[in-house]
Amino acid sequence: AYDEENAISSGLSLGFRFGTGTNPVDADTDGDGLNDGDEFDIGTDPLDPDTDDDGLEDGPEIAAGASPFRSDTDNDGMPDAWEVRYELNPNYRYDASTDADHDGLSNLLEYQIGSSPRDADTDGDGRSDYVEHNYGTSPILADTDGDGLDDMDEYRRGTSGTDPDSDHDGLPDGWEVKCNLNPRSSDGSYGASGDPDGDGLTNAEEYALGTHPRQKDTDGDGLDDGEEVGCFRRRSAEDDEWADSTNGWTAVAVETDPDWKA
Repeated sequence: AYDEENAISSGLSLGFRFGTGTNPVDADTDGDGLNDGDEFDIGTDPLDPDTDDDGLEDGPEIAAGASPFRSDTDNDGMPDAWEVRYELNPNYRYDASTDADHDGLSNLLEYQIGSSPRDADTDGDGRSDYVEHNYGTSPILADTDGDGLDDMDEYRRGTSGTDPDSDHDGLPDGWEVKCNLNPRSSDGSYGASGDPDGDGLTNAEEYALGTHPRQKDTDGDGLDDGEEVGCFRRRSAEDDEWADSTNGWTAVAVETDPDWKA
């Protein structure tokens, strides 16, 4: 994993023997698992636990058969620290092309996309790393688009795993599912302008306010949501065209508590 040339070319062996500041009462000044004397002989830095800055301390690196002077000892494209973490061999370049978890992705590709070479479903969302990588969702995020539905749920519902608003109505898929709306349809009562509970607030307004589009009185206080935010129902005759066209509701300017926030 290391050789005499590395030790000599590092320029550390002689330099660190004379006034380098190692601790005379601590045999392992930098706490990397190697005695200071051994580090002088090897050529690693007794004041730096990770001489090559690869995320793997010198002691464990040598114990794993890797070089403390190179971040990727076997030049396989996978850093030594990552290989040791996932129990691969940092001194065997051919493990880059193998597939430790048998998910259809090589170890090297798993490193490149951030997934685990030891877990076929890194994010635990029910879809394998292979499927997610090939179909555009993230193998390391259970909810790739952050809409409140995990990727498997999106797949089963037929919604997009990479677009938080599949029907582009301004309402996130997760919110629509939670509120029993249709995340694949922006038409009628399902869309942004729909009002399935008849409280005078559109779905878009209910989403913005945090009220429920299928409950007229979200907080159960006896007042419809529309009334509470400044709408009122106008009593009208059956032939009142204005009332018919607005379903009997209209927004009005009202004085409200300045400290109240939706």
